[in-house]
Amino acid sequence: MPSIFPSSSAKVINNLAYHDCLPANTEEEQRLRVQHDVFHRTLGNILLHVPVDLTERNAAVLESGTGSGIWLLDLARIAPTNVELIGIDIQSKIFPSSLSIPRNMSFQVNSILELPEDWNNKFTLVHQRLLFTAFTQGEWTTALQNMHRVLKPGGWIQLFEAEKLSKAGPMFKQLQVLWKSILASRNINGIWPHGSKTWRKLVEDAGFVDIQVRFYDIPIGRWAGQDGEDMKENVLRIIQALRGPTVENAGFGVIQGGAEGYDKWTQGVIREVDGGAREPQTRWTMICARKPGL
Repeated sequence: MPSIFPSSSAKVINNLAYHDCLPANTEEEQRLRVQHDVFHRTLGNILLHVPVDLTERNAAVLESGTGSGIWLLDLARIAPTNVELIGIDIQSKIFPSSLSIPRNMSFQVNSILELPEDWNNKFTLVHQRLLFTAFTQGEWTTALQNMHRVLKPGGWIQLFEAEKLSKAGPMFKQLQVLWKSILASRNINGIWPHGSKTWRKLVEDAGFVDIQVRFYDIPIGRWAGQDGEDMKENVLRIIQALRGPTVENAGFGVIQGGAEGYDKWTQGVIREVDGGAREPQTRWTMICARKPGL
C-alpha cells in the first residue's frame, strides 16, 4: 500500500518498509523540542525513571525512535562520558550534526524491529517514546522482544506513550478519531488509545519483570499556564502536519469541508482548549520493566 504521507514516505531498511505519520523537517524538530520540554517538566525534570547504574563498566544506552536526539543529548549532560549512547531512527533528516555531539554518542538509521545480532545483551537501558502511531500490535510484540534481546541481564526499558484525551470537548475529541482513522488507513491497528489495558501483558509476555505502568496528565490550553500553552503548540503542530494528507484523503471521513473545513476545525480546537470550560487534558503512560538477571 503506498504511503498517504508523501513528505514522510516509506523508509526501507534491510528490505523492510516502515512508515512515519509525521514529517521529518525543521518544523517537526521544533515541535519535538517543545514536546520534550513539557514532558521533562511533567516528569519532575528527571530523565531516568529506572534504577540503572551508568557508572558500571561497559554501560550503554539505546534510544529507539530518537528523532532529533533531544532526550539522548540531555542524558549526555548528566551521564558519565564513558557511557556509550546510541540513537536509532528510520530516517536521519533531523539527526544532530556529528560535529555537535559528544564522542560517546552516535546515531544511525535502524529500527527497533530489526536490531543487529551483535547487540545482544549489550545495553543497560533502552529508551523509547511516542511510537504509538508506528507499530501494529504484532510489531509491538517484536519491538519488545528485541528490546529484551539487546538488554544486558538486569537491564531496563523505559517507554513513554500517549494514552488518551480526557475532558475533551467535541472539537478536540475529533483529533483522536482522526488519528485512529489515519492509522486504520495504513493498516496500523496498534494499541492506542487506552494502551494501558494491554501494556502490562505485552511487556510480561516479552519476558520482563518488575513492570511498572504510570500515568501523567498534562493540561492543554491557555487556561493551564505554560504547560497548557506548550502542549497546545505541540498538538497544533501535529494538526498542521496532518492537514495536507487529511484534506487529500477527504478528511478520512472525520473532518468535512476540505481545506476550509479543516482550517475551521483547527480554529475550533484552539478556541475550545483555550476556553478551558472542560479543563481538557492529555494523558500519557510510562512503562518501565526489567530484564531478569543471571
